[in-house]
Amino acid sequence: MAWAEVEAFLVDDDPVVVFTRTCGCVIWWCLFRLSLSHLVFCGSVVHGTKCTAAIHATVQAIAITWVVTHDPNISPLYWALLRFRLADADILNVTSPAVSFLATLAAGEFGMQMLHLRAWYEKPADLVLVAHHVLCLVLWPTNVANRRGLLFVTVFLTYEISTPFLMALFFDNVKKTSVIKLLVGTAFMLSFVLVRLGTLPATLVACYKSLNEFPSPNLPRWYTGQYAFAMSNVERLTAFVPLLVNSHWGLLVIRGYLRALRSTLLKPAGVSTGDTVETKTRKAD
Repeated sequence: MAWAEVEAFLVDDDPVVVFTRTCGCVIWWCLFRLSLSHLVFCGSVVHGTKCTAAIHATVQAIAITWVVTHDPNISPLYWALLRFRLADADILNVTSPAVSFLATLAAGEFGMQMLHLRAWYEKPADLVLVAHHVLCLVLWPTNVANRRGLLFVTVFLTYEISTPFLMALFFDNVKKTSVIKLLVGTAFMLSFVLVRLGTLPATLVACYKSLNEFPSPNLPRWYTGQYAFAMSNVERLTAFVPLLVNSHWGLLVIRGYLRALRSTLLKPAGVSTGDTVETKTRKAD
């Protein structure tokens, strides 16, 4: 297969290709996790899963930063969204080969995490994270195949900028060193507030604006006719879910960070700090 064909496969938005690519990404991240677990973490599934999530988030953070600064279709609309200056722009039907690939790559990583659910699921509160992963795994490839909502997927992918710091808080060499833990926890909290909570008001306004952008002349055939009512309401209901989830996580992150900071600063050296940033915020993926 020529490189041009490989490149076309990686960014194609044909539904069959998107499904195949997503499944391929799930397999890739599972093999990547397996390699990390056995080569680095002595067979530990949970450590391999956390490290894979951190590496994936780092790759996504670098790639999505390029998208929002250089992609000719996404970049102008992304910054207009943050400035509340979208005017009459068609924000639901903008396309981007880069986001098409990154969305399926992320969906594959979420699929890998769901296949290793038993390794990281600890308490009923983690059900929110499970729901988050399932929705992203299903809806993001659907967005790509439908050529719909990729601007919002871009915003949600920028959330990954905070994830490497969260994953780092899981590992013992960070948790057991108070200064490093405090620095990494601070970096996580600040990046979370910046890319997740800071963009939330503008994204909420854009979501509300997009409610009136249905139907569109660019819709695929399964959006029209008898399916139009169902698909329009699926869009409207799911558009706000990530914002609600991250608002919930934002409260947990800030509250947990402040508790950990007080414990670190007020307790004498050598005394356990009790609640850590990691234990209070690990559910915020």
